[in-house]
Amino acid sequence: MFAKAGVLKLNLGLDDAIKNIFQTYRVELNKYLVKEVLGYSVIRNEDWNATLSGHITLGYIVNVMTNEEIEIYLEKLKAFNDGFQSISFELTQGEVTRFTDMDNYAVVEY
Repeated sequence: MFAKAGVLKLNLGLDDAIKNIFQTYRVELNKYLVKEVLGYSVIRNEDWNATLSGHITLGYIVNVMTNEEIEIYLEKLKAFNDGFQSISFELTQGEVTRFTDMDNYAVVEY
């Protein structure tokens, strides 16, 4: 993550069982979004191994939401999206990550 003071690198690890549950959740969530959300397939299609697209993840929803909560959530996302301003920054150091697909990635050692 890039922050005002510099770069914050989190070396997070997951137990394999937890990782598999999370990866299954992501794949199923993607299928659901492609099927149920008009226009979502423009961003990401059902083929999980397709070319990656740049994105910002605000969070994953893991609990069922009511229709009212969904509407509030969508309003917040729209407000965020409408107010999003692009930024330019120069990288002086960083980390390159190699993806074989959305579930398999590793830091490129050099």
